[in-house]
Amino acid sequence: MANTKRMALNITAQIISFLSSVIISFFLTSFIVEKIGTEVYGFVGLSNNMISYVTVFTVAINSLANRYITISYVKNDIEEANKYFASVTAANILVTLVAAIPGIWLILNLENVFNIPIGYESDIKGLWTFVFMMFAVQLVSGRMEVGAFAKNRLDLSGFCNMASNILKLVLLLLMYALLPPKITYVGISAFVCALFVAAMNFYYMKILTPELKFLKNKIKFSPIKEIIGNGIWNSADQVSQMLFNGLDLLLANLFISASGMGLLSIAKTIPIQILVFICIVSGVFHPNMTISYAKEQKDEFIRETDFAMRLNGLICSVPIVGLMVFGKDFFALWLPTLTEQELNMVQILSVLTILPQFFSIYIFPLYQVNTLTCKLKIPSILSVILGAVNIVTVFLLLKFTDLGLYAIAGVSSLLQILRIVFFVPPYAAAAIKSGLKTFYPPLVKGIILNIILIVLFGMIQKLLPLGNIFAFFITVGISAAIGYITGIFILFKKSDIHKILDMIKRRKRTEKR
Repeated sequence: MANTKRMALNITAQIISFLSSVIISFFLTSFIVEKIGTEVYGFVGLSNNMISYVTVFTVAINSLANRYITISYVKNDIEEANKYFASVTAANILVTLVAAIPGIWLILNLENVFNIPIGYESDIKGLWTFVFMMFAVQLVSGRMEVGAFAKNRLDLSGFCNMASNILKLVLLLLMYALLPPKITYVGISAFVCALFVAAMNFYYMKILTPELKFLKNKIKFSPIKEIIGNGIWNSADQVSQMLFNGLDLLLANLFISASGMGLLSIAKTIPIQILVFICIVSGVFHPNMTISYAKEQKDEFIRETDFAMRLNGLICSVPIVGLMVFGKDFFALWLPTLTEQELNMVQILSVLTILPQFFSIYIFPLYQVNTLTCKLKIPSILSVILGAVNIVTVFLLLKFTDLGLYAIAGVSSLLQILRIVFFVPPYAAAAIKSGLKTFYPPLVKGIILNIILIVLFGMIQKLLPLGNIFAFFITVGISAAIGYITGIFILFKKSDIHKILDMIKRRKRTEKR
């Protein structure tokens, strides 16, 4: 019962945090594009992509750090937990110092590497400077989030992120209201918010897990070697993600135009937010899964994973299908400066970008299975191969066809869907020595649900008005309610429905207190 209550609180907090991020991001994106234009705004997404290239080298250390620290902490081996914590933090500091050298060189030579609109060179360099500084803060302080993770208090992380989003909104509004419009302000606000989150994570760690400390005498090479031995495959997986999605804006900039890159960046805004949402919701289940795995409770672990797949899919299916059906109406209201042709292109690109998540929302918790069992080698190798196939195919299509941005967005989606459907579920089942079909039922039911939702939302779109903001959100709200009710009855048994209702009731009682 305590776990159910905690899960409800964690999910609620993370969803509130996400919604605040989405609302603020959508408002700010429209606001910033109006102030500085589509071409310049595209460099925000490109700078974030460049950060993802750097994380290829850091993910080998950090992707499994919470796993090792938490398992040691749950087993009450505090000395071992501190070795992992101190060693990983020290490694992150070293990586930050090393990465600063090429980072500074790139910023100084930015106009020689990318197609930058004339007159915006120094402004875009300022943006990239603060984005890299944000990355440095996040990397050095990142492991302090383990306090909330190990104690299954992700609600604290959620509310911290919500406060950070509000801080970002206030900072950007003040800077754009009081100063000449510049894209650099986006980087400044991101850097300040990173400092805020780091300070809060440090506070939470001291309150929740005071036993965890950064002690110089606990810094050892052996914990780093152990983590990298398994985490190197997550680095390979990060390379594959870069080959799938991380190079798309770069390819658009180099092979099409800065304006084309800007449209693709806008089209990716909602899919990226939805992907963040999926990761947030899926991440709520990770502490319980990690604790169950540490206690070697296999049957309970399988039940929790199966339930996590279905609940994750239920929560995330509505926004994905909503984007597919109502996307163009939203873009027209959100970005009224776009032409009809640009709106059509943005909608198609956004659907192509989000299409893999149409399937993956039901298998996202399975990635944690691979992490916990350290069965990462084969998935990573496969992902890198498919990523390389994606780059080669896109390059050939750009060179010999007129598909342009559609090739960049479409090929990667198709390859990712094939991996999601035919590889991820059976491999996760094999990792825990279970039947290969163990995790397919939630996926099959989920695909059926999504198809039904497309039909239902399409009918609602034809029946209800969408011409203004108020009518749009009323229609979308009605669709969401119908979608979630339909999903509950398709995905869950009677006992599962009682469990979900119990989570909601316990959450309401907590709010009353």
